[in-house]
Amino acid sequence: MRWLNLERPELVVRATEHIREMAEYIQALAKKGIAYSASDGSYYFRVAKFPEYGKLSKKDLSGIEAGARVDVEEYGKEDPRDFALWKSPKEGEDLWDSPIGKGHPGWHIECSVMAMKYLGESFDLHGGGEDLAFPHHENEIAQAESLTGKIFARHWMHVRFLLVESDKMSRVPGISILCATLCCRVTSRPQSVSCWRPFLTASSSTSLLPDWSKAQSPWSGSAPLIRAFECPSFLPGPIPLRRKQQPKLNKKCAPVWTMT
Repeated sequence: MRWLNLERPELVVRATEHIREMAEYIQALAKKGIAYSASDGSYYFRVAKFPEYGKLSKKDLSGIEAGARVDVEEYGKEDPRDFALWKSPKEGEDLWDSPIGKGHPGWHIECSVMAMKYLGESFDLHGGGEDLAFPHHENEIAQAESLTGKIFARHWMHVRFLLVESDKMSRVPGISILCATLCCRVTSRPQSVSCWRPFLTASSSTSLLPDWSKAQSPWSGSAPLIRAFECPSFLPGPIPLRRKQQPKLNKKCAPVWTMT
């Protein structure tokens, strides 16, 4: 973060330090009839109790029939749309003691509880990867707004995937491009770090980021990466590109191209 000239967060909190708050939150939902306990001690959120479910992702879940018995029978749900707030313990899984019994929190409850504890019942901006819009962020909204009756987050920002070999980077085995790699290649000109931001934010809400593996060298003829080296107006000026010059490999860090 220091290399990218970004401020560190004021608070860094752990979900495991908020287990009691999560259990108490689930109890409050249960008292309102929004959450219920299954026969195995797990707790689920009644999606039917939140009519606005799907408003963020614009998904229509009305076509999911309650007769889809797989989830209902296996997990004790009332409705296949319902999602887990608290899971009963299973062999080999981590578990905690709580006011609602032993187990561990669901994937979504921790985010709502910690966000509301430190930012308030309503706050301005919530972000994450595009794959979190549904179901994760949708479930956060349902959990929070059904309890408080207030808007959870006023604005949502979802970032696109960074592609490598035409696939999401995390799905490509053995390939990771770190921020330190970008910084290492421009240490002689610190202001150049900011020139990567247009590349990483080059997509719109309806397009994908350029494929990194196809835009690795500014001499490859790849327009997206060349545009990334055109410094924005708030920087001193563009970095000269010598397109006929052969690239020189910086051997002190990961294999990325440097410009001289």
